[in-house]
Amino acid sequence: MDIVINVLSDFIFLGITLLLSWLFILLTHRGKLRKFFGADNAKQLIIYLSNLRVLTFGSIGHSGKKYSFQGSVVSFGEFEVANQIKEKFSFLIPDLNEMLHSLILNDIDVQVTISPLDEGKIIKENPIISLGSPAYNLVSKIIEDTPKNIVEFNEGKSSKKEISYSNPNIPPWGIGSDTDTQIYDFPNIAGGTADPFDPVHELQNRTTYENFSTSSKDSQEALRETTIKIKGFEQPFGSTTIGFIERIAKSKENDHTLFYIAGLSELATKGAAYYLLTNWRYLYKKYKNDKSFLIAVTINEQDYKTSSISFEKEIV
Repeated sequence: MDIVINVLSDFIFLGITLLLSWLFILLTHRGKLRKFFGADNAKQLIIYLSNLRVLTFGSIGHSGKKYSFQGSVVSFGEFEVANQIKEKFSFLIPDLNEMLHSLILNDIDVQVTISPLDEGKIIKENPIISLGSPAYNLVSKIIEDTPKNIVEFNEGKSSKKEISYSNPNIPPWGIGSDTDTQIYDFPNIAGGTADPFDPVHELQNRTTYENFSTSSKDSQEALRETTIKIKGFEQPFGSTTIGFIERIAKSKENDHTLFYIAGLSELATKGAAYYLLTNWRYLYKKYKNDKSFLIAVTINEQDYKTSSISFEKEIV
């Protein structure tokens, strides 16, 4: 008798679980969410963040002093909104999430990661959301090179700095310095020349880096001249309060859905991503899961959560 009761209780529990999962999917429009992001048949969604590489003594602490930190960092704004997108795909009840993941949903895994420096390390077998400009995000550069893309960054003029790799003595520099072109030496690693940001990845002995200006004046001029160009429009825009969302839907030319979200400032990128996060149902209703589109939004400087559409276009 106890065995029968236990089996019956297990079936009742399973029935309640299935009912709750059905209600959850229905109320949260989870199926539409996955279709909109091109993840209805995918096991994973990748969110790539800008890779901001800091040279030795290129960082400033809270005290205002320069310190010897060296490595890759991410934009806090991009990281924050990426996790908000990730949470959109999460269940409210962790235990239920684990059970449904194994029983019925085979739910999607959302990974937030930094953009790699090598194209070969980009995971292209899954739908992708790329945050930030191609200057810092290689994935954004790859998306700009896809046939259906209609938006691109036009970088402002900047001085070129040459960097060689042979000696660990790296001189610090000031943000306001007007120093002419210098040669910065980095350690020789594993018997060859090396990228100071990625010791395993070898580069040629002398590499020319764009946008490696030590002059604050040059940097300000470059920022003013940097614009975003939309194909079909003669006038590019250079406002730091305008961000865009581009979706390149899955097609014969493109195996997986791509989202490209960026602007000329952290505010613009973050605000555009938040617009997508909070208005995806409207966009799904209009573009479903098979149409490509581009939307530019103007962000409130005081609150990235407040924005208005400046431009909208279906990509054909």
